[in-house]
Amino acid sequence: MLLTITYRIPDGDAGHSARDLSWLLHKNPSRLHEFSLPMGKAYVCYPERLDERTTAALLLDLDPLDIARGKPGARYRKLSDYVNDRPYAASSFLSSAISRVFGTAMSGRCEKKQELADSRLELSACVYMFPVGEKKELLKEIFEPLGYRLSYECFPIDEHFPEWGESPYVNLTRRGRVRLADLLRHLYVLIPVFDRQKHYFVTESEIDKLLIHGKGWLETHPAREWIVRRYFAKTRSYADIAVHRLRGEGGGESEGEAGSGRECKEEGKWEPTEQFQRKCRYVGEEEGAWGPKEQFAPLDQLRLEAVRREVIRCGASSVIDLGCGEGKLLELLLPVREIGKLCGMDVSVEALEKARKRISGREYSRQVKGYPGQGRRYSGEEKEYTGQARRLPELFQGSLLYQDSRICGFDAACAVEVMEHIMPEKLPIFEKVLFQKAAHPTIIVTTPNREYNARYHCAGGGMLRHEDHRFEWTREEFTAWIEKICGQYGYEAEVKGIGEMDERYGFPTQMGVFTKCR
Repeated sequence: MLLTITYRIPDGDAGHSARDLSWLLHKNPSRLHEFSLPMGKAYVCYPERLDERTTAALLLDLDPLDIARGKPGARYRKLSDYVNDRPYAASSFLSSAISRVFGTAMSGRCEKKQELADSRLELSACVYMFPVGEKKELLKEIFEPLGYRLSYECFPIDEHFPEWGESPYVNLTRRGRVRLADLLRHLYVLIPVFDRQKHYFVTESEIDKLLIHGKGWLETHPAREWIVRRYFAKTRSYADIAVHRLRGEGGGESEGEAGSGRECKEEGKWEPTEQFQRKCRYVGEEEGAWGPKEQFAPLDQLRLEAVRREVIRCGASSVIDLGCGEGKLLELLLPVREIGKLCGMDVSVEALEKARKRISGREYSRQVKGYPGQGRRYSGEEKEYTGQARRLPELFQGSLLYQDSRICGFDAACAVEVMEHIMPEKLPIFEKVLFQKAAHPTIIVTTPNREYNARYHCAGGGMLRHEDHRFEWTREEFTAWIEKICGQYGYEAEVKGIGEMDERYGFPTQMGVFTKCR
């Protein structure tokens, strides 16, 4: 991981020396500086030091084994923990190193050269292996409003296989007249915005961190909300609070425009107003059962509730969650009295362990098979729950790309946000295993609506919602797939939507409810 910062003296300016960059960075140019980091080391040196041009380099040497072993709560390792881009791609590791190594320079303090620290200088910064993906035009939309001139170097993924296309990484160079402190703060905030994989646990203190380093430029940036939501990619609630505070502190809106929240008089905490809350609506035939009232709930919760309603509606007494993940749907289905048998399958052993922990706190138990812990029982043999004797769901490891007798014989099967993680060329195998071999009387499938991505700050029109998604379908493509399945395997189906409806793009999640023809 490499960052270089260059200070150039314009022609005709004989009163300054580019060597002063070492004063501004508070790093002696005559020696190599070494810093210990949790996952490796950082080094600072000056590969070039002339009166007209001086360059400082920050090099991060991270150990991929330390990165993998240092992941909190990680008990079972995957190959991707060891083989990935974390040691070399610009990421939150680099942002943390900038704060750790150049913290004083970021604050704008320089006792010996304070006037220079407060001045706009001819600076350039090059970030090597900057993750930008396919949407390289986003670079200009984000950096040019800050006064930078951009250039970047692209690479093929593999020179021997040009058909694979370009690499998602570029060597990005930004040039402009800017304070050194501002340049470092821009890098600190915007590197994680493009990478979106923070290496540390994000807490509420991250909001203050963003606002401190974004002060003076983020409030007026035309893409401020996009930046904030990408910065908090996996914590939407923090992003909402940060956006609200930015609007209130320097957004320039009138009270009516900025009113996306209100202050609680008793505790002084921020709460969302009705205008700010998401309209949560599940659209189906039973409109009255799930009214169009407004309430604040994440899409994941709406999706699981919608699937739960369909399971209850079909009257299933045995249900299997295919791709159960951490067991959220299983937890919702546990209190349903009509369900006597409940199982969950997932390809990830780590996810199954989390699911076990999630549901083992319940007042009943069932044996967990197929992964470490096999043969153990949890929380006692049988206990009373909602007036009935119940047991925990059976969990086992498996894949929908292989025939497995354990997934057969259930009244209903759920595959919630599963199929988009499968390579498109393997979808026929998935279809055959689920609709032909298992052939449950009721099958519920959900998947993202790609058209709706245009409404999200975290995804452009051509980008997928999650890095592990292999594809996402439009409404027309999903409907065509459902028609094909019905004709090929003897099912009838209903297409429904989940989430906040947009008149142009439809619903964020698409759901197909398949019923076997008799």
